[in-house]
Amino acid sequence: AGVQYEDVRKGGPTWEEFKPQTPMKAMPVLDVDGKLYCQSGAIARYVARKYKLMGKDETEEFLCDEVMGCVQDAAQAYFKYAFEKDETRKAEGQKSFKDES
Repeated sequence: AGVQYEDVRKGGPTWEEFKPQTPMKAMPVLDVDGKLYCQSGAIARYVARKYKLMGKDETEEFLCDEVMGCVQDAAQAYFKYAFEKDETRKAEGQKSFKDES
């Protein structure tokens, strides 16, 4: 869309300092005129609508939402095992993700 933006990454102590300022104590957040908004799907849809990337009609907008839903489903399935400490359960989760996603 040719829009200038600043991609700010927070980690470690910087994140811990910034976290209380976020709406849900989590990332990602979008700063719009000094107000922070959260939830990746909501942010993606907001930006897509604002910059006319959401589709030219309701059907194309629906397809964009459908793709976003698929991405969110895949992310949820991935995170179920991604940080698992037990190697057996992690391997089972990876297999399930591969076979079912």
